[in-house]
Amino acid sequence: MLVKRYLVNFSHEMAMAANCDFYTPPPLVQVMERDLCELDTFFFPKGEVSYNEHAPIWGWDLTLVKRLAKEGYTSLPSPEQLAEIRRLSSRKKAVEVLQKLHSALKALPMEGESSFCVTEEELLEHLKKGKHILKAPYSGSGRGLRIVEEGLDETTLSWAQKIITQQGGVVCEPYYNKVQDFALEFLVSSEGVKYEGLSVFLNNERQTYSSNLLMPQSELWQLLYNYLPKSVFDTVCSELLCMLTDMFVGRYLGPLGVDMMIVDEGRGYAVHPCVEINVRRTMGHLSLSLAKLVSPSAIGHFGLCYKKEEGQLLQKIKSLPSPEYDAEGRLVSGTRCLTPVSESTRFAAMVWVE
Repeated sequence: MLVKRYLVNFSHEMAMAANCDFYTPPPLVQVMERDLCELDTFFFPKGEVSYNEHAPIWGWDLTLVKRLAKEGYTSLPSPEQLAEIRRLSSRKKAVEVLQKLHSALKALPMEGESSFCVTEEELLEHLKKGKHILKAPYSGSGRGLRIVEEGLDETTLSWAQKIITQQGGVVCEPYYNKVQDFALEFLVSSEGVKYEGLSVFLNNERQTYSSNLLMPQSELWQLLYNYLPKSVFDTVCSELLCMLTDMFVGRYLGPLGVDMMIVDEGRGYAVHPCVEINVRRTMGHLSLSLAKLVSPSAIGHFGLCYKKEEGQLLQKIKSLPSPEYDAEGRLVSGTRCLTPVSESTRFAAMVWVE
């Protein structure tokens, strides 16, 4: 069904950056959406295709709404609502929230600086010392990022100038010695913002998503308590919940996630409380639903697998350890594919226990 393809619209943030009625994602992203469309089976809770907090879509953007409207769907976000969602989705908002958290929680062991630079001169001033990451205001899954060792080469400068012209600015932040990525997942309704759970995830060396850990919430939190006391995270979560309520209630409906990390800059462990704000469904939200597929006694992972050539992924899947389940049908070892794999498939979603 045509519409189902758009429910797992991983091209959402690219469409938001383009901000046009009918954005066409790159061919590889189209293949990804085709191969992974069955992931919507695991969205929880399931909702109708309308603008409500439980709608089974990845994220709302102009292109998606135009396509759904063309298919005859109603009760979709208005142009004004879409414009507000796009404004809230800019990385500029994460910069603002980070600054507010530092002001409100000065006594906590926190790290994190971030600036929204609107001119080349402003950007160059921030880059005078040390390694930095530059981020486009709109991009997703590690795209739109540039790592700058010290000073801007011509290629990166040209990229930054283009982003400033097209998106109004570029985010600049120091490159931190990260020891653990994690995120707090929330759901925004008309009544308020509800905390949904913790997700702990891994990124690769290019800062793109690798996998999520699938474990009971208490055990995921214990991983973080190995670095900092529970009271630190409780305070950050409480303050963040108040800020998100002020920012989003009445302006957005649906899931959102705030990416964070534990860093070690030589002064002891500290929390970076707002790396990104994802105004959409996230792999973390999906992992909260998928955790029930894994035995509580096992350490599970959820991630994506990609092979460049047709046929390679099918062979890869055949070589993986077969899944084994406990009496309740939960995975205790091996790999379970969550999406169909055929000769033409190049992306697959899977859960595995090592």
